Amino acid sequence: MTLKERLKNPYTVLAIVFIYTIAFAFIVDTPQNIFDGIIAIIESPDVLLTDYVAVGGVGATLVNSALVCLLIIGFLKLNKVQPIGSTVMAIWTVAGFAFFGKNILNIWPIIIGVWLCALIRKVPYSKYAAMSMLSTAMSPIVSKVFFQEFLPFPISFIAAVFVGVLAGLIVAPIAENATLSHHGYNLYHIGFTSGLIAIIMRAVFLSAGFDIAPVLYWSSESFTIMLIYTSIACVMLILIGLYTGSGHKKKLPELISRSGRLASDYYTDYGETCYINMGALGIIAIIISSIVSMNINGPIAGGIFTIVGFGAFGLHLKNAGMVLVGLLFGFILVNMVAPNETAILAVLFGTCLAPVAGSFGFKWGVAAGILHVFVATNITDIHGGMNLYSNGLAGGLIIMFFIPLVRAIAGHEGKA
Repeated sequence: MTLKERLKNPYTVLAIVFIYTIAFAFIVDTPQNIFDGIIAIIESPDVLLTDYVAVGGVGATLVNSALVCLLIIGFLKLNKVQPIGSTVMAIWTVAGFAFFGKNILNIWPIIIGVWLCALIRKVPYSKYAAMSMLSTAMSPIVSKVFFQEFLPFPISFIAAVFVGVLAGLIVAPIAENATLSHHGYNLYHIGFTSGLIAIIMRAVFLSAGFDIAPVLYWSSESFTIMLIYTSIACVMLILIGLYTGSGHKKKLPELISRSGRLASDYYTDYGETCYINMGALGIIAIIISSIVSMNINGPIAGGIFTIVGFGAFGLHLKNAGMVLVGLLFGFILVNMVAPNETAILAVLFGTCLAPVAGSFGFKWGVAAGILHVFVATNITDIHGGMNLYSNGLAGGLIIMFFIPLVRAIAGHEGKA
């Protein structure tokens, strides 16, 4: 089998990226620091906002992300899940959030819960594969229960596994109905679903006297290293896309003409050409982060990688660009009132609303972007930081409020 044929398999491409990630980690950090850092990451609270770079260092953060994703790829292959756009997107998203909230231990009860749901409902696990990965947005619930103070081990371990599996079991039926709320205009569909579950769970925990509140661990000392790391990863994708794909001159314009509404599987429809879109989106996200915040830490890198991932599933240079104008304007307005360095995350993750711009045009994309920054920067308290995809929850709420108004004013249903 030739190199080009091997690179036709997305799992191979992903494995190359994560092996590069581990190698890069050991170049910039020592084995002892990486080992100690991973222990610190596993023992951290994990609720929003826990920057693993601040907790365990750059090397440990990169290794954690790579190991999480390599283990997930192994699990998918074990379950004979064939990679499609949603699979590629989900793995990149997990890689990003493994920089701030997901680790090699806390993801598994939720994944197993979704796997059991598929088994109970007698449907192939492949139907829920992407959902199982994305549902690890609720991983902080597992860590928080396990490392609380009033239950001894092993009771705390059993309780953490039970809560995680339960969360995974109920995601699918809720997610299937939650789609009706946003009609595919919110790319972070599972983030919206996980947010609803996290709100309910936090209410139950508070009623039982178990308080869960957001935290803020935010590094500002990793800019150069993370800039180099993320840039190389994005360039790798572009080069792989150029090398393995074909018909780019036809496929890229067609891809960019899509609205992005769920479900838009760019890998299935355009093959390796979508890697070019993914890498280019990542480069744009890196440039924006560097200019606006002069920082690329764990959460910001997570935002960059999430944008990269959704470049295979709904996001492209055109619809992202339109909504980014509004997001950046919202960022400026928020910081004029009260400086908020974490608002850059609302800019990056707010691209979940790109289908609004893709369906209704520039002005509505800008309006949605501005509104998203306002909501996303003030929503974490209602779920206590237990939903890592807080922007997905914000995006879902905005769509429920915004789209009926847009349809009424615009006088049409929007581009499909």
